[in-house]
Amino acid sequence: MARMTIELPDDIVEMVAKTAEKESVPKTEVIRRMFTILRISQEEKTRGNDLGIVNGDKVVARFVGI
Repeated sequence: MARMTIELPDDIVEMVAKTAEKESVPKTEVIRRMFTILRISQEEKTRGNDLGIVNGDKVVARFVGI
């Protein structure tokens, strides 16, 4: 696995730290999950699909441009 140094806005750093604490996982795991979501989004975009949040059969949010 490769190492990478990145700069993030303070609000993202805080969100990563809070999520890591809440989920009891390392911050690196939170960031891996974030990139996994981005990869899935990009793959689905090439198939003509959108990334969204679904509650039962209802789409409650759709992310455009991700």
